[in-house]
Amino acid sequence: MEKSSEIEIDKFYVDLGRAKEKSTENIIIIGDFNAKIGISPVQIGSVIGRYGSGASNERGEKLKQFAIDQELTILNTMYKKKENHRWTWLSPDGYTKNEIDYILSNKKHYFTNIEVLRKLAFPSDHRLLRGTIIINERRKNRKKYTQPRPILQSIREQKRYKNILQEKLYKHESTDKEKLTIQQLYDILEKSLTESIIESQVSKPKETFTLSDNIKSLISRRHTLQQKSDRTIEEKIDLKELYRIIPRIIQDDYDNYKLKRYEKCIEH
Repeated sequence: MEKSSEIEIDKFYVDLGRAKEKSTENIIIIGDFNAKIGISPVQIGSVIGRYGSGASNERGEKLKQFAIDQELTILNTMYKKKENHRWTWLSPDGYTKNEIDYILSNKKHYFTNIEVLRKLAFPSDHRLLRGTIIINERRKNRKKYTQPRPILQSIREQKRYKNILQEKLYKHESTDKEKLTIQQLYDILEKSLTESIIESQVSKPKETFTLSDNIKSLISRRHTLQQKSDRTIEEKIDLKELYRIIPRIIQDDYDNYKLKRYEKCIEH
């Protein structure tokens, strides 16, 4: 992504989001995003922690937004490390060091550590990034075993299921069942049951946290000031203030978003 255009980067995140939607419930994304997350003074939910390196850049903001939208944790930001233990890329002249490789996951509790392998020498300008995972699959205890949630959770869905199933079975009433094998009869019943369940489920749109227009405007203003080499005193003060308030406003917006979701859950 180092020489990619902004359009290519946007397309990359769209494609990555689509790939994530098609994946299983355990998501782990590892790679060179060529993005600088920077140091966040406050933790943003379970997505971005308080630990990082240097200042964020525009591509870092896009990575943050992607993680927030997809409800993924940027695991590098969750572990406190020395500065020399964080950077993952070294410039050709040997002077610039940046943290641009990240591990993202929707299973934060699986990870116990994220670290850079500093003493492993190989021909690359990147250092290897390793995540430590502990998966403890306990045997189910009969006393603690709970009944799984039903596929059809609402009374409305259950009624729809019964009606749809009756209609499907009614269509086969005229079929001469004596000419069918046991397997063919079973296939008809299985197909009717499966299709009825799918058709009776009421899909609910997935809510995700997105940055407000106000936040996006402040981030754009910060980016503009970051690019200026001849800032005035007022602009320097403005930039310092933006670094301070943006994470706090994002945290407040995220807290309000969670509160509204809790209230909706209580209502239903």
